[in-house]
Amino acid sequence: MLWKTKKSTRTSKKKRVGTKKNGEIKTEKTPTKRRKKMIIIKNSAKCKLCGDIIESKFRHDFVWCRCESIFVDGGLDYLRRGGEPANFIDLSEVRDETLDFIAEVLDSEIGTD
Repeated sequence: MLWKTKKSTRTSKKKRVGTKKNGEIKTEKTPTKRRKKMIIIKNSAKCKLCGDIIESKFRHDFVWCRCESIFVDGGLDYLRRGGEPANFIDLSEVRDETLDFIAEVLDSEIGTD
C-alpha cells in the first residue's frame, strides 16, 4: 500500500512494510520521480478571427481578444487558454528548467579544465 505523506515535500512516499505488536505501522521511504518544471517566458496567443495578439503579463491577468472569442490568463505563473482551439494560435514561449541545470553543469565542467 502506497500513500503520500503530509510533509512539506510532496515527492516523498512511504511504503508499508509491516505492523508491530502495538499496532504501529513500520514504514520506509521510496524514491519518486521529480516533476519537470517549465519556466514561462511569454504567455500569449493570436486570434484567427480578429487577428489580435493578446498577452497575459502577470498572474490573474485575464485578457480577451477584440472579438471575445479567445482569452489568455496566468502571466508568467501558469498557462491558461479559453475559447475554441481552432480559433487561436499559441505564441507562448517556455523553457525547461532541467535543460538549464544541465547547461550549468556543463559550463562548470568546461570552466574547470
